[in-house]
Amino acid sequence: ITQFKPSHEELRKYLASQNEDINGNTLTNSDRDALVKHWNSGIESSIAEIEEGDKEGVEFYYYGYKDNDPVCKKKISHGHFVTREQIYKYPKIIPPFHPGCQCELKCYRGDENLRETTVFGMQSLFDEDKLPPLPDWKKIVKIQ
Repeated sequence: ITQFKPSHEELRKYLASQNEDINGNTLTNSDRDALVKHWNSGIESSIAEIEEGDKEGVEFYYYGYKDNDPVCKKKISHGHFVTREQIYKYPKIIPPFHPGCQCELKCYRGDENLRETTVFGMQSLFDEDKLPPLPDWKKIVKIQ
């Protein structure tokens, strides 16, 4: 994952050069620290979810949101799914995608109620032929 995601140092350096998030909210040093912690937590959470799915033999994972995410929701709808094979081939599809990302990858065990998704039921995030355009990691959303 680290070859496709900015490193801890790269993320910290980038955030240090930014004064505002995408909504024009001022970023303080504590905001920047929180964003880095949230980023690291997001990567750890995604890896743990995939490892848990591997132990259970899960083949499908779907995207959900902890909270509003204006950056990711433009590219990824709640309920879009990816296969374990796609995750292996394209680790870029593992969240987080940007500082403040609220997108999460969840194991699909078959009993989740995804009828309330924006894409009636589960729909693949992309075809095998081409990786979809993913959110730009340099879009900052301040954590509330």
